Amino acid sequence: MFREKKNMLGKEHCKLVYKKKETYRVSYAYKNRQNEPVEIWLALPMESRCQRNIQYHKKSVAISEERSDYANIIAYYRLQPQEKVELEYSFDAYSTELVSMNDKDKKGISKEEPPEKLSEEERRYYLRSTPLSPINQITIDEAKQIVQGESDPILQANLLFNNLLKHYKYKFPPKERGAIQMFTNKSGDCGEFSFLFTSWCRSLGIPCRTLFGAWTAGANHPHAWNEFFIDGVGWIPVDSSMATLNKSIIHKFGSLLRYGTSPKVDYYFGSIEGKRVAFSLDANLLLKPEYMINEVPDKYPLFKYGGHDFAFGFQSQEGTAPNMQPVYLRFEKDPKKKWLEDILGKWNISEPFFSEFARRIKVMSFYLWFLLFPIELSFHFLNYVPSVIESMITHLRGILLLVFCVLSIYRKETNVFVYFLSIMSLFYLLSLIRILVN
Repeated sequence: MFREKKNMLGKEHCKLVYKKKETYRVSYAYKNRQNEPVEIWLALPMESRCQRNIQYHKKSVAISEERSDYANIIAYYRLQPQEKVELEYSFDAYSTELVSMNDKDKKGISKEEPPEKLSEEERRYYLRSTPLSPINQITIDEAKQIVQGESDPILQANLLFNNLLKHYKYKFPPKERGAIQMFTNKSGDCGEFSFLFTSWCRSLGIPCRTLFGAWTAGANHPHAWNEFFIDGVGWIPVDSSMATLNKSIIHKFGSLLRYGTSPKVDYYFGSIEGKRVAFSLDANLLLKPEYMINEVPDKYPLFKYGGHDFAFGFQSQEGTAPNMQPVYLRFEKDPKKKWLEDILGKWNISEPFFSEFARRIKVMSFYLWFLLFPIELSFHFLNYVPSVIESMITHLRGILLLVFCVLSIYRKETNVFVYFLSIMSLFYLLSLIRILVN
């Protein structure tokens, strides 16, 4: 992929274009289900080229709201037992595509926008060494070895991306958290792919950040990815974990069905589909007010973050939250409840009514079509099942398949497998019309 795109990817040869995809509504809530107070640091959503026109519809009053350096505004709460924090907002999601300067304007793509700029302070911030994406001699030597003397920063980043795809595997849950652990274990989830990419980019002097957010496909589908900054171009998206998963046909179709992602492996260098929300703009955000480290309870489960045992909810990493998706918290005592919602809270992301309805029907029609297959097959081999019932099941499956394909094409969520199913559904439609006519 690198050699094929070399002439297009160079810093002097490409630009970012954006296309509005959808207006999403995000509903978030965190309820303190403990018997003691819980402190909450909540990352409020920030405007970006991919996430615009943020409009609040509900927001619990915070004790304080302060900017965490050059990333998010952090809202701080101290919740009593059974007290709840609620946040609801809408935003316009934009897809992003890295294209050749010679590409002609495409229908539906926004007019060319002036490239974003970074101040020297911001540049230093996105080049900093952090516990999860450190910069040291190991990361510098490895990054330099991967780029093999290439000097163009976009081509360097592309080589780093390809190295992740070639040598690293997706694994959830990971053994440990952090770039060095990913480098050592050669496997991890979306967070580890992103931490290592950030570490390598910063080791080469390329400003980079790890974004934490979610897919816009209903409730609680967390995800992490990257953006690196190039002068004259802007923040270029990279999603190496999705690209790695797309090497598997099963994952490729599953992600398309569930999240509406692109099935292409190389798509996720320079492009994102506009079907995600970014909660926080980087890892290791400085917590304001200061996070007061509490005594870790005996037998509290520890997990390695950045190579060190870490008690999530009782410690910080040098005053920062390891990741905010979209919260970090501080328990006073060993929590009696530790479900995912007691750590991250609960969120739901919905589209406008018709689009959301189409998404739900599309997914439901596919699952029903798939689940009816063994029933149809068993009926075929059972002589005592009336032929009319067998015929009804067959026709129902055909209708469900047709609905799935039509809605997939309408939502622009397709790949080769969907096109194959579309052809199948057309043949079914023709045979059904022939039966009805006769």
